[in-house]
Amino acid sequence: MLLLATCAAAGGSADAWVSRMGAHWDRWEAFNHQGTREWSLLDVTEELDSDGRVTSTETLRYQVVRVEGRAYHRLVEHNGVALPPDEARREQRDEQEFRDATRQARRAGRALPEDRDHIRLDAAFLRKYDFSEAGDAPCGEASCRLLVFKARPAGGLTLRPQALVLRHLEGRAWADPVSGGVPLLEARLPFPVRIGLVAVVIDQVDLRYQQRMLDEGTWVPARVELTLNGRALFKRFHQRRVATWQWDRPAP
Repeated sequence: MLLLATCAAAGGSADAWVSRMGAHWDRWEAFNHQGTREWSLLDVTEELDSDGRVTSTETLRYQVVRVEGRAYHRLVEHNGVALPPDEARREQRDEQEFRDATRQARRAGRALPEDRDHIRLDAAFLRKYDFSEAGDAPCGEASCRLLVFKARPAGGLTLRPQALVLRHLEGRAWADPVSGGVPLLEARLPFPVRIGLVAVVIDQVDLRYQQRMLDEGTWVPARVELTLNGRALFKRFHQRRVATWQWDRPAP
């Protein structure tokens, strides 16, 4: 069903490729919340100086579990050490609040909560961007279809920093010619973005998102590298964050 005849490896319209990509991303969202498989997520944040040198590092390890039919990142380690009792209790309270919020949202018919600033990667997300084909390009040992994209003009006002940045991103996506999955996506912010009415400006966003296909055919996240550079009031910030999904090593 995911394979469209109009998107043979030799070509096909950008819309058809995006349709295939979106089908895989929809499948991932369903798998993320409703699947039975669990995994570990390693999240490393590095603070950088003006020359790009690392000044501090924080490492968090999460075990991803299902809470009320929703994916939840349960913090289990901080900087390589199991959580002390007080932090573990605070994490348990956060998980219970997420459980309660999910139940309340279902009873009220509201949108279900997302865990820890989760960005929903699905077909609706892809429709926020215009894609065009740019020929074939190497991806690993194979050749993929290269698509370039830029954000579509978005109406309305938003003060959410994440939404403000996402509505301006542009970049490239490598589509697997057989499955239509996306082993690699790169994006950048082409110009500085001011956040709301406060003196926060994002000067740089560089994103590299890698996926892999599990044995059952589901494309899942493998690694995300995000670099941010900007200023808040009179202080600059420069940060690199790397998240690695460890599908073969569940957290303890």
